Amino acid sequence: MLPAVRRAAVAVLVCCLALGAVAPPAAATLILDVRVSGQAGKDVWITHVGQTVNLDLYACIRGSNTLYTDEELRSIKPGLYSPNVNGGAVLGNLWAWATPRFSSLSREDLPASKPVQRDLDGDVDLDFGCLEPDSWYGSLYCRAWDVAWADPATPADFHVAGATFTVTGLLYADPGSATLIRPFLPAYWLAALWMEDGEARTYGDTRAGVVQYADPVRLRLAPEFEGLLPPYLGPPDPGLELLPTPPPRNANPVPPPNPGPLPPWAPQPLPPLSWPLEYWILQALETPDPASLSQDFFDMPYFFLENGYVTVAELSVLRDWVHAALADDSASRMDPLAAGLYEDLMATLSPFPEPGTLALLVLGAAALGGARRRGR
Repeated sequence: MLPAVRRAAVAVLVCCLALGAVAPPAAATLILDVRVSGQAGKDVWITHVGQTVNLDLYACIRGSNTLYTDEELRSIKPGLYSPNVNGGAVLGNLWAWATPRFSSLSREDLPASKPVQRDLDGDVDLDFGCLEPDSWYGSLYCRAWDVAWADPATPADFHVAGATFTVTGLLYADPGSATLIRPFLPAYWLAALWMEDGEARTYGDTRAGVVQYADPVRLRLAPEFEGLLPPYLGPPDPGLELLPTPPPRNANPVPPPNPGPLPPWAPQPLPPLSWPLEYWILQALETPDPASLSQDFFDMPYFFLENGYVTVAELSVLRDWVHAALADDSASRMDPLAAGLYEDLMATLSPFPEPGTLALLVLGAAALGGARRRGR
């Protein structure tokens, strides 16, 4: 499926709608802000190929009241890319990782949580993130270990990821030439899940206003390069610096009034499972607060597999059931916190393939190895 998704990215880039210009941050309720580590400003001079620019990515929640303690970030799936202005200053590759507070799903045996490097904006260097609709493939999955409430004394600026931009080539040293580093979210209604003024919000929730982006980091070649590189002779940059992306799926999800242990949007009934997996999935679906589930809980399938309580085929069946819950159009009725739980379960089960495939044994062995590395 993934090769087809990758091929679809080209069509998405050509025919989808632009996000539009950045509006004043005051109108937003969730602002993505990429900053330069260790400095206040966002301008960076590049002096040589191989230089690494260290970055920090923040998700800033701005509610309508004056309280900070009723803002919380549960999860977010950002990408980063490096568009060029007036020919650009440099080429370089981007990479990122979740900060400790938001690393509950950042493990080597969970590939769905890792960013995927690829050229998203057609300038041959490597970005990461997702342009395909209804997906977060390629984005960095940052999920809080526990309820990540804001500090009572400061605005709700959550440090979700660290990142690097490694310079691979030099372009133009003109004063007007620059390379920008911008964050973005995929066109997926659960690209972000947060609490604002004490109420759950998602990326696709129109009540939450719009997700916006702070000023980008700006990379320019150091002044000593002027005259050493050819001048930029192309047309002036038109100023469209945001990636084109389709609108979010399920524009305004509405939670059901009284969700039960098996919500109405879930595939019914549960597939035949041995008692450890049935207990595990029911415990997840019945919890009143998905954020209270510990990392040990998400490690349980690997413990079951290593000790012979379940098979890889069973885990694949359960993964398909969870995937159906997310893929069903009726997911627009899903409570945002419950939907976030389904995503976490999907990321946990993603290493397990369709039963009967050759890759089954390979990935099953990899899961066992990952469980042993964690000291199980």
